[in-house]
Amino acid sequence: QPFVRGFQEPHWAHMVAQTVFLVGCFALVPILGHLLRYSQEVMDEMRAGAPPGFRTPQIEDFMVALYALVAICVLRVVVVEIMKPVGRRVLSDKKRNDPDRVSRFATVIFKFTYFLAITSAGWMLMAHEDWFPEVLGGSGSTEKCYAGYPFQELSSGLQTYYLVQLAYHTHSLVFLVAMKWRADLLEMSLHHLCAIFAVAFSYVTNYTRIGALVLFVHDIGDITGYAIKASVDTPHTALTLTLYAVLLVSWGYSRLFAFPFTILRSILFESSALIPSHIMFHRGIAALMLCLQGLHIYWYSLFIQMGLAFSRSRETEDIQDRVVEEEVTSNNGADPLKHKQKAH
Repeated sequence: QPFVRGFQEPHWAHMVAQTVFLVGCFALVPILGHLLRYSQEVMDEMRAGAPPGFRTPQIEDFMVALYALVAICVLRVVVVEIMKPVGRRVLSDKKRNDPDRVSRFATVIFKFTYFLAITSAGWMLMAHEDWFPEVLGGSGSTEKCYAGYPFQELSSGLQTYYLVQLAYHTHSLVFLVAMKWRADLLEMSLHHLCAIFAVAFSYVTNYTRIGALVLFVHDIGDITGYAIKASVDTPHTALTLTLYAVLLVSWGYSRLFAFPFTILRSILFESSALIPSHIMFHRGIAALMLCLQGLHIYWYSLFIQMGLAFSRSRETEDIQDRVVEEEVTSNNGADPLKHKQKAH
């Protein structure tokens, strides 16, 4: 009962989850040290044995990510300001006059647009590759991700895709830390740190084929995830419920099936079997991926909880945002349920 109560007040389950996420953030320190050590071995091997004409990844390449980071931050500010008037028109009557809700709507529209664009770009760049697996709509095999490793040529398009993704996740962490406290601060910090470290270390070690698959499979679910976040504060309950059904399917398939049983399995087992000399590096990357998988399971449980809460109350609400509101209102002695949106 407490777990499906709709977060009418902060409770033990939420506090336990936040404690786990805090421990996870600290656990990244030894994982980072492990990756620093063994990624250096891979980089030394590439420099020593690179065939003529092969360009090894360079630290200087991260300047592209820096430029992209600045561009994404500026673009986010511009898009949010453009979309705020739209939010004041499409949100429900109670929420269109709330500056925080309007800003949230504008922000998720920016994120939805980014993930739609980057997923489309990823598909165009990778769908024809012999290492793009059938589970994602390709015709290849993840075993091909390790053919010739670490001396795999990285196309300019895939390099840009990779560095832009690094920039986006870095921008997300910057905005997360800079903005006011939110209930999902710890889990989102853990998510962004895992993503940043995984992308950075996989890039410098040329572990980019399987890394690109990790990025792509995560982006699929984020399209629907941010679409429903934009819809949940509007009066269009039917649209929200339709997106919710699509979310359960897309997330369940991409993050609870395709990611663990194809991509994570490949990192854990195929990479170790095909390039055993780098098994310690693979284990470091796998540790980050296992952290992400734990977050996937936790977030999917929140999605289920949202559906259960709606079936009981006929109200649409973002669970994570409700936690913030209720912690604030409980401290002020206000009614934590006064901002509910009734389904029509």
